Amino acid sequence: MPPLCAEHVQLSLRQCPFLRHTEHAVLRVRKPHLHGVSGTLYRLTDHGWHTSDTDTLTPYGKPQHPGMLASRLHRELRGVTVTEFP
Repeated sequence: MPPLCAEHVQLSLRQCPFLRHTEHAVLRVRKPHLHGVSGTLYRLTDHGWHTSDTDTLTPYGKPQHPGMLASRLHRELRGVTVTEFP
């Protein structure tokens, strides 16, 4: 998930079990734009804490969800080209 430089692609392919056992593509991204976060919403009620069943996406610059426990960072990829492995 984190961006990799060309120098470390082969190392990641050797060490990451997920990358070793799945198909993947190498992308060059001209403008990786941080878009927002997603996670579990927590809401306090008279009967205790309730959580959302699915993750909720909250874009940066939009009204935020109080009580969200963020677990994923989302990027919008602009200027994407598929490249060969280095």
